[in-house]
Amino acid sequence: MGLISMEVNGQTVDVPEGSTIMDAARKLGIFVPHFCYHKKLSIAANCRMCLVDVEKAPKPLPACATPVSTGMKVMTHSARAVDAQKSVMEFLLINHPLDCPICDQGGECQLQDLAVGYGSSQSVYSEEKRVVSNKNLGSLISTEMTRCIHCTRCVRFGEEVAGLRELGVIGRGEHAEITTFLSRAVSSEISGNVIDLCPVGALTSKPFRYSNRTWELSRRRSFSPHDSLGSNLIVQVKLKKVCRVLPLENEKINQCWISDRDRFSYLGIGADRLQMPRIKSDDEWKTISWDEAFDQLSLVLSLYCPDDMAGWAHPSSTLEELYLFQKLLRSLGVKNVESRLNYGDYRKSFKESSAPYLGMTISELLSAPNVFIIGSFIRHEQPLLAAGLRVNVRNSLTTVHRLHVTKEDWLMPLGIDIIVSPDEISLALVSILSFIVRDKGCDFPTELQNLFDKTDSRYDSVARKMLDTSSLSIVLGSYIDSHPDSALIHCLVSHIARYLGATFGLFGEGANYVGAYVSGAISHSSPLLKNHRLLMLLNVEPNEDFTEKSGFGRYFDKAEYVVCFSPFESAGVSANLHLPIASAYETDGTYINMEGVWNSFYAAAQPSGEVKPAWKILRQLGYRLCGDGFSYASCTEIRQEVMDLWNSKGGEMSNDLLQTSSFTDFFKFPVDSNGLKCIAYRHAYRIDSVVRRSDPLQKSPMMWTNVTARVSPQTAQRFSMTNSSLFRFRQGDYYFEAKIYVDCGVLDDTVLIEDIGLSSLYETVYVEENLCS
Repeated sequence: MGLISMEVNGQTVDVPEGSTIMDAARKLGIFVPHFCYHKKLSIAANCRMCLVDVEKAPKPLPACATPVSTGMKVMTHSARAVDAQKSVMEFLLINHPLDCPICDQGGECQLQDLAVGYGSSQSVYSEEKRVVSNKNLGSLISTEMTRCIHCTRCVRFGEEVAGLRELGVIGRGEHAEITTFLSRAVSSEISGNVIDLCPVGALTSKPFRYSNRTWELSRRRSFSPHDSLGSNLIVQVKLKKVCRVLPLENEKINQCWISDRDRFSYLGIGADRLQMPRIKSDDEWKTISWDEAFDQLSLVLSLYCPDDMAGWAHPSSTLEELYLFQKLLRSLGVKNVESRLNYGDYRKSFKESSAPYLGMTISELLSAPNVFIIGSFIRHEQPLLAAGLRVNVRNSLTTVHRLHVTKEDWLMPLGIDIIVSPDEISLALVSILSFIVRDKGCDFPTELQNLFDKTDSRYDSVARKMLDTSSLSIVLGSYIDSHPDSALIHCLVSHIARYLGATFGLFGEGANYVGAYVSGAISHSSPLLKNHRLLMLLNVEPNEDFTEKSGFGRYFDKAEYVVCFSPFESAGVSANLHLPIASAYETDGTYINMEGVWNSFYAAAQPSGEVKPAWKILRQLGYRLCGDGFSYASCTEIRQEVMDLWNSKGGEMSNDLLQTSSFTDFFKFPVDSNGLKCIAYRHAYRIDSVVRRSDPLQKSPMMWTNVTARVSPQTAQRFSMTNSSLFRFRQGDYYFEAKIYVDCGVLDDTVLIEDIGLSSLYETVYVEENLCS
């Protein structure tokens, strides 16, 4: 693409063909007033605030929509340009209410700022101002639609980035207004970004409403504690309390967006907090001091042999917490330390000197011409990656393909779209690999020789398309981790990627799943849910963090003593000793994102009461039991020790499996025509303890539209099910109740279970009873 030379305010600048005057001005650092323009959205040119004076043009032109031409001369601050901008500002203020003192946007309002420079002290408009009724957009976004200036940023964001056309303009002229379709609330997982986009106070944060002024808040940089993207955040704090979370722009990671999960989860920090250590005695909780807690824990740890103990840590814990947790337990001889909470196949293991990751940078994934995603509920697992891919698909820069177990709407057109039942994923991949091997005349991988003839010709056309696809990136979603054939699927996809010359990676579950491997909080073998008599739980809620809740529950119930490290009182209800720890925003720490980048941060707020950061508790306990090996002065020292250990053993980011034996057959799923095949997944707003306690997220439209059990119309007819009806189900000897939603995206004879206690991730589910009849 060639360059065009032009002048802006007498300064010469070269910009690519197709650029606008706004692009040229921004390149020179010249500010042009605007409202509707946003660098990540399409051009609307409907606010007219960016009118500029162009030589030989009969009238001022909008800088955001006027393409540059060779030799063009533009004046952004000439008398004609400024006069036009002031006229537009007067027009915009005709109906705008004078309520700046009570507006939440005050202090960061684009209209307020520009009115100072381009507004008049009085208006010639004396007619009555119009009033627009507010809209109910749900529990996250508050509206004052009389303030709206119809920039349509929110409308374009929904259509172009979120993929949901939920907001639109109705009426004309003075009667135009922004509204939702059929008065519904917005249900996107990234809907909160319209709050940042709105240049006035029409759309504001409902939880933040009338609580604080922006100039009263101090700011801290942090990173997303909920998924492994590593979104950059600004945490705003007042009086040591988190008051708001905003995006910190990073073009290579989250651009200028954040998910609603990152934006509103902070509201769960203050709920259900435990302020002091407590111990259970005769089924009654008793508050104790920290010295008493350490004495009790030291005593308990001395009573059990290492083989009778196990430690479970949440993969969203910080690197320092994970490292000290496993170091303490391994110093005591404990081998069972694990952070893979929902693994379906512990044959999938990696070398101790390697950690699985995305296999490429996030920018490389989003810019790849072809992306093949296997087994991912991507809108729940990685909402911002879904948004980035959606934008590039819309702009014809990327084609997204998928192999999945449900026709979940990804809100973007797809290329190859294969929907299979869970027991056919391995068959589909073996068939594709076999076709590719035969086409290229290569030898079938040794460890897969027993599967060479177990193919299905239905997938030959898919393999052919993949062979014809250039620059392919293949990613395994978190659902594959919970699949009982996860190791085989990983092995098959790695070979497919190798033969096609594709990049290969995975998403993983938790903000720090890469850090869990680097820190050593992985058993590198099956943890075997045997009869451990003492359990140590770090940021883990047994009744919530395991999709197989009832399966883990039986294991948990066999323990004689349970020690819980958690910020929340209800998390330790079944424990014997509960130690309150700081939440993610209240501690220093490090997350390693899916790229393998180490993101360190400082505590943004301070916990109340006698709450301590987990790393300090583990440090003190380790020093008591093991001596000087735990004498750290700060998180920085712990992080440096982890880094030195990782480098000393040649640590690397690698998705290569530690293959110990050949695969002889596919996993044999239970087959019973009287029941339903089971698919279980984690909802975006149930992923960890903080998110689960954020009341606005739990009341958000995305939670309303997602229900417990989804079935196809054929299955619903077979069992006489209707939308919102309540049914009792059975899996093995475990019974549970679920509300029904009939979904055309679910395969026949299959039930999609959303985050509910199960005895197994794959055993047949039987319909027992209609509780509404």
